[in-house]
Amino acid sequence: MNQDTVLLMILLMSCVVLVTRIGGYALGLGFQKTEKLRGILEVLPGCAMMALIVPGAINGALFEIIALCLTSLTMWKTGSVAAATLLGLGILLGSSLI
Repeated sequence: MNQDTVLLMILLMSCVVLVTRIGGYALGLGFQKTEKLRGILEVLPGCAMMALIVPGAINGALFEIIALCLTSLTMWKTGSVAAATLLGLGILLGSSLI
């Protein structure tokens, strides 16, 4: 998988995360708020991110695997989709300069 494809996947993943957040919020307005529903809505962006990145990164180069691991760790520790995405992009862009 080449660098352009990986960057395109990350950008598309960001769009998917944004749509799931907005869509989840819009749909959630009509539902009664329960802890179970809240838990499900909170994990959707991470699931979308991993579903897009993991298949390509598993067979990828060293920097792609590093980006996957650090992005996952950042998502887990901070819960910030933006921070994880920026870190992953930074690693991939930095690897293209080496």
